Amino acid sequence: MNEDFIKLYQHLNIEVLDLMRQIDTLIKRSVDFVIEEKVWSKTAMYYIGKRTIILALFSDHINIVSNPQIYKDSILYQNAIIENKEFLKGYKITPKGMLQIYLGQEVPEQLLLQIFKQTFTK
Repeated sequence: MNEDFIKLYQHLNIEVLDLMRQIDTLIKRSVDFVIEEKVWSKTAMYYIGKRTIILALFSDHINIVSNPQIYKDSILYQNAIIENKEFLKGYKITPKGMLQIYLGQEVPEQLLLQIFKQTFTK
């Protein structure tokens, strides 16, 4: 995991950090391209060009954002989470289209791989 991400989230409990590591691994496995990583607005950001995944960590869950509308002049805004909402029953999706995964919830690995791949390639 990116050193800047570790520093940013070092104050959180080990369970959240383990969940972050699991999702970080899935993001990196999702495509064969080089994925850039940086801390953006106190969140972990993974991107290829303007195609973006953002992870926001909290004490009991992680929010996953697919292609947030941070590029106001861009027509790019295909939220792979919303596009796969029907397969995410049992998981909370916020009104802004963020997927919330709570501690103790099963991580839908195959579906997340698909969502991440869609985000970076579609």
